[in-house]
Amino acid sequence: MLTHTKVLLVEDSPMLQKINSELLRGIGCDVTLAKTGLESVNLSEICDYDLIFMDIGLPDFDGIEATKLIRRHGQNQSTPIVALTTHGKDYQQKCLDAGMSDFLSKPSPAEVLEKTIKRWTQSKKPASVA
Repeated sequence: MLTHTKVLLVEDSPMLQKINSELLRGIGCDVTLAKTGLESVNLSEICDYDLIFMDIGLPDFDGIEATKLIRRHGQNQSTPIVALTTHGKDYQQKCLDAGMSDFLSKPSPAEVLEKTIKRWTQSKKPASVA
């Protein structure tokens, strides 16, 4: 369980917003939703997220441009940004070159989302005190 892991989900499709939000909440994440690239940039400037899932095809500017802006200006410059997209693997290098940390095709099952979040946030979380 990823209790209190703060995730920004950037997704413009209402159906995928609902599905992915429910999947992420089901594994214990606190989910904030952004529907546009601009909204994701603005939210990343005012909140410290543990991980950002970024769609590529957004209505204002795409996830690649949003990632570049977050990396350039946001307080989340080192926050893992994971592409969560229907674009094929041919887009993977383009995403990584823009500053994304990882690439997932959607739909991705909860187990894949959880494994990805753990991999990218494990070193950011303080160790528990026994």
